[in-house]
Order: sequence, then structure tokens, then C-alpha cells
Amino acid sequence: AYVSSKVARGSVPPLDVPGLVARAPVAELEQLIRMPAELQLSMSKVKEQAPELAATVGGLDVRIECPLVVAFVADRLADLEGRGWCRQCPEDGAEVLDLFLGMQLSEDFSNMPHLSLLRDAPRRLMLPSPEVHNADWNQAALREAHAAVLEAAPACRRISLARFVQAYLLLLTRTFDRAGSTRHCLVPVADMMNHSFAPNAYWTFSEEGDFVVKAVKPVQAGEELLISYGREKSNVRLYRTYGFTVPPALEPCCSVRVWPSMAREAYRAYLPKAAWRTSLDLETGRVDA
Repeated sequence: AYVSSKVARGSVPPLDVPGLVARAPVAELEQLIRMPAELQLSMSKVKEQAPELAATVGGLDVRIECPLVVAFVADRLADLEGRGWCRQCPEDGAEVLDLFLGMQLSEDFSNMPHLSLLRDAPRRLMLPSPEVHNADWNQAALREAHAAVLEAAPACRRISLARFVQAYLLLLTRTFDRAGSTRHCLVPVADMMNHSFAPNAYWTFSEEGDFVVKAVKPVQAGEELLISYGREKSNVRLYRTYGFTVPPALEPCCSVRVWPSMAREAYRAYLPKAAWRTSLDLETGRVDA
């Protein structure tokens, strides 16, 4: 693994959101991070480390993505909690995965819409936004998936619903996808980087599977190192996935999620019957089902 000595944990005004900051000037195309595949947490790594869990949970038909990886992360978090893990003084000889997940043990996702829109005050503020319906759908899907995992894998019964939801949101907000290959890949250090529509760094997977971050332009000391979470994402999609938005002037497009219950007449008039129970993401320039 390689992390440049020029990279440090820090925050920059005016938002002061913890991320990664340049400690010294960085040249264009300078390598900042290279994390080999063996230190990443991916579906293949989970199947390798937990074959019994993969055999029982991997084929579950539930409404959330990658229930196996969610269950694996939740179980490791529960194990760390049971061992009294302390991020300030980790165990001697701890595995890299434990060191990484140990840093996430106390991660608070209460401001994510999946949780915040279940509370009365934020819920009233957001209504009649479809995001309230989305939060309800997610909560029901997570409850069902949690129950299905516990039934399929009794060894996971120490995983509480709260820990399961934490693992799901950890994967939702901090993972990277490799086109045509790896989905929801957790990458130590790189997971701390914040988003910009005008990033000064970019990430990619090498042919060997290494996760690489390089500067796309010169970066000054004290400047935050930023990547893009997706140049095409609207504020609705950023809020739904990461819990934040950007100034409207920077938003590349507009979008809304339509649920069947919101537009029954339109669904029946314009869509085939097989799609009547499908939500639609309507976005300027394209439509995703």
C-alpha cells in the first residue's frame, strides 16, 4: 500500500467537513494513494473470508443490494464492539480490516435521509417530497433484509438492526464501483475523500486491481484533496446517497423519483403492466427504471 506523505486527515473552511488535505504542494498527475486489491473489501474478499456466510446469505432475494457484504460488515462491527474495540488504542497485531472497520464503529449516520426522515420534524419539513416515501421504503427493505439474514445465518444473530443499517449506510456512502467488475468496494484512506464537481484528484482501478488516486492538477499545501462522486448526480441523488447537496448553481441536472403510488393513472396509461410496481428516476436528459 502507498499513501503519500503529502496526504493528511483534515478539514478546510468554510464547510470544515473532515476529509483529506495536502500537507505540501502536489504536482499534476502525482500519485497520492495506491491501495492493492488485497487490502480492499469487495464481494470476492467477503466470499474468501466468510465462505459459510456466503453460502447462506449470498443468494438471498431481498430488496437491498449486496446483502452478503452488508451482513459481513455488520458482523465484523458487532464483533469489534463485543471485544471493546478502541480506535485510539487498537489491539496489537490487529488485521488491516479490523483497523479500517474499527474507525467506522462509532460512525453516526443519523443525518442521512434513511434515518432523519423517519423523525417527525424533518419528515414534516420534507413532505410532500418523494424522499419521505423513499425513506419509508428503505426502512422496510432493511428490516426485511435484516430478518432474512438472521434466519438464514443463525451465527449472525448478534447483529442488531441498528448495526445492520449502519453497515448498509457505510457501504452506500463510502464504496467505489469498478465498471463491469467490483461493486461496493471499500478502500481504506480513499473512503475519507470528499466530493466536488470540479475535483483536483481522480480515482481509478489499475489492471491489477489496485485502487489509485492521482492529482488532476497542481494542488497547494493546505488545499483539500477532492474527487467526484459522479459528475452527473443531481442534488436529489447526492442527498439520497450521501446525505448532502451542493449549491443549485453547481447542480448538473435535476431529477425526481416517482413511486407507483404517486402516479397510478400515468403508470396505467403509459407503462406496460409489468412496470406498474416499478419506481422511476426521472432526470433531465434520461430516464432510469
